Formats: sequence, C-alpha cells, structure tokens
Amino acid sequence: MTADILCQSETIGDIPVLQVAAAEQFYQALPTVFIQHDLLGSKDWELRYGYPLAQAGFRAVLIDAPGHGERRLPAVSFDQMMLHAFWEMVQQTVTDLDTVRFELLQRGLLQADRLGILGISLGGMIGFGALAQLPWVRTLVSLMGTPDWIGFIEWTRQQWALQGEDFPLSEAQVQEQIQSLHATNPIDQFAQFAGKPILMWHGLADGVVPIEGNRNLWRKLQPAYTEQPDALQLVEMPGQGHSTTSACLDLSLSWFGRYLLG
Repeated sequence: MTADILCQSETIGDIPVLQVAAAEQFYQALPTVFIQHDLLGSKDWELRYGYPLAQAGFRAVLIDAPGHGERRLPAVSFDQMMLHAFWEMVQQTVTDLDTVRFELLQRGLLQADRLGILGISLGGMIGFGALAQLPWVRTLVSLMGTPDWIGFIEWTRQQWALQGEDFPLSEAQVQEQIQSLHATNPIDQFAQFAGKPILMWHGLADGVVPIEGNRNLWRKLQPAYTEQPDALQLVEMPGQGHSTTSACLDLSLSWFGRYLLG
C-alpha cells in the first residue's frame, strides 16, 4: 500500500521551494534529499524523483536556481546570464540550498545528520559545490554532473573550436571566469569531502558535460575509501548521451536508502 504524498509549494526568502513527503509524516523531522534540476529545467521537472523518494520515506526538497522556473528571466537576459554570470548562478544556488536547509531545520522538518543532494547535470555541478562548501551534506548523487568547473570551461571552449565556431567569450573573459573559480572548484577541494558517500553516473557518449572530471575525482579520492570502497562509485554507461535513464531513479533510491536511512 502506497502512502498519500503531500507536495507543498512556498517561497523562502526569494527562493521558490517544493517539499514532498508522506502526508502523515509531513511535519516530522525526516531524512531529506535536496534535488537540483538541470540547465533550462525547474524544480517541478524533478518531481519524477521527488515523489518516489517521498514514497521511500524521505522528504524531498526542490528549489529553482536563479534564472529558472519561477525565477526565469526574459530570453535575452537569460542568455546574458549564461554567458557572463553562469558561475555566479551556480554559486548562488549553493548558497540558496544552505538557506533553505537552515529554515527547514529551524522548523524541525529535517534530521540534521541525514541530508543528501541529488543533482542532474547542472544540478550535479551545484551538488559538488555544495558538497565541498557545506559540511552538512552527508552524501551526493550526481547524474551527468562534473566536479571540475574549470575543466568544464576549458572543455566547452575546445568543443566550440572543434566545430569551427568562435567561442562567445573573449580570452580575457574566459581567464577571468577561471580565475574566479580557483578557490571554489570542487575537484580542487576534494579533501573537504573525502570519505563521504558519492555516486557519479555518466554516459560515455555525453557531448554536453565531459566525464573526465568524474574520473579524475574518483582517482583522487580512492585512498580515502579503502575501508569503504562501495561508498565511492562511478557508473559509466556505454553509448549513453546527455540524458538519464530509468535506472537512475533506482540507483538513487538505493543509494540514499543505504546512506541516509541505514
């Protein structure tokens, strides 16, 4: 028998938030998964993960990143943000996750030591940023994300060059972005989260976000997981492009069940 699920919409500060949990437990402190959407997506799209997580006994919390969903911008403004303020948007979302977590914790709705993040593509990048910067993140599932923000900039520029197209940012602008990320690039901060359970899932035919950052992080983290090797996993999917599969839900449910409910 499935539980009745309640989905509640609200705004915390200026952050649009959805909470999804079993109705009979909605106002109790629950293990919680923050779900972060992909580029051009929204919190509503990721209810496909939120409802199953709620059925499994979690509270699912979903927020719109700046420029997305209820915070969407006119097309021209959005394009400008993607070119010139992409990483500010990423960092602001990390900050927003912390803001929402604090508010819900104050309300007694979260179990403070059982909090994880599920990030899809852009959401995976944000998830890695949160893992590196926010000590309360106990575990991360990244689907098609990357922990190497600087590497992503360089790879994207290379892809434009291979297609014979001019990159829309000047060399000076690219270097300014790279310089601004040196202090927060998650792969360079791996010591902050070594030992925490991390699941990375990525298609080998992904032409949008490179897999190399995940592989490099996996290698860097290996020494910290000798006593718990199953807590660090990189799932590489042959022939899979930049899209998830139905297996991603099953993997996520199993992962959070093991590390947040167990």
